Amino acid sequence: MKQKFGTIALFITALSFPFAVLVGKITELYLKHANASSVDITSKSAYTHTSLIAGITILGLFIIVAAIISLIGLKKDENIRLARISLITIGCIVILSLLTYLVQTRINTLEHSYSKKSINTFLQNIAR
Repeated sequence: MKQKFGTIALFITALSFPFAVLVGKITELYLKHANASSVDITSKSAYTHTSLIAGITILGLFIIVAAIISLIGLKKDENIRLARISLITIGCIVILSLLTYLVQTRINTLEHSYSKKSINTFLQNIAR
């Protein structure tokens, strides 16, 4: 029972998240070492956005490659079990990522609303 493509796809899928985190941390290390923007690198948020973008990009690339290889595995492997498992795992990653994005969007809306309310209250107190 050959499962060559399914095995490769499952391997790539399993490594997608850890590798994305590693790339994000390497990006953070490089940016903090160079500190071209002259920011306080002791701050946890220093270069976070760029590091996250690097990690998410790598995660997306790994997921796309794994999905393509899984689909090839569904057509060419004698036993498609691993290709299916890989596709199910990719589906779970995508769904959970979308749910996380929606929750974060809601958090951002709440924070913006709170910030706007706090500023308005502050300005009203000054006007008195």
